[in-house]
Amino acid sequence: MWDLTNKSELATLEGHTAVVAITTLTSDSKLCISGDTSGVIKVWDLEALKEVATLNGHTAEIKCFAVSPDDKTLWSGAGDSTIRVWSLETWQEIVTFSGHTRIVYGLKLIKDGKVGISVSGDRSVKIWGLAEKGEIRTMKGHTSNVYGLVVFKNEKFCVTYAHNKTAKLWDLESGTEVAPSKDIKI
Repeated sequence: MWDLTNKSELATLEGHTAVVAITTLTSDSKLCISGDTSGVIKVWDLEALKEVATLNGHTAEIKCFAVSPDDKTLWSGAGDSTIRVWSLETWQEIVTFSGHTRIVYGLKLIKDGKVGISVSGDRSVKIWGLAEKGEIRTMKGHTSNVYGLVVFKNEKFCVTYAHNKTAKLWDLESGTEVAPSKDIKI
């Protein structure tokens, strides 16, 4: 951890046995979450500067995280092609979503963290629901690995981008690709 004002190191958090591949913070910045190349996730209390949980379940590198707006759940995507949802209160896994056939590269949450959108090396975009405990919809149209996404504030549309230098605009309610038009109200 670094103090960016003074440009000095504050602390080193140690505990992973594999290379740390990704980190994120809860919205209140009280917890730091790190994922490594072996699939292990660690949760760190930034006030006490200590590890508070190890989350095991993934079997390959952690590629992406999304924390719910209320800081109660963590969604993780990995090279094992799964998405896992974890409680940040009990440190237990809530559900595993399987359906992608390749690496999950990106995750975004909507509907107060109850619905997740994922992109993958299998060229698909998937919508997952906690209430449904599974897949809501698959959107196909990319012809190469899909690496990331952004969701519009109104949560009705998202843009995904792929390895072949293409981006697609999707209507999240219908699951269809939207052709660019000045008539679209976003």
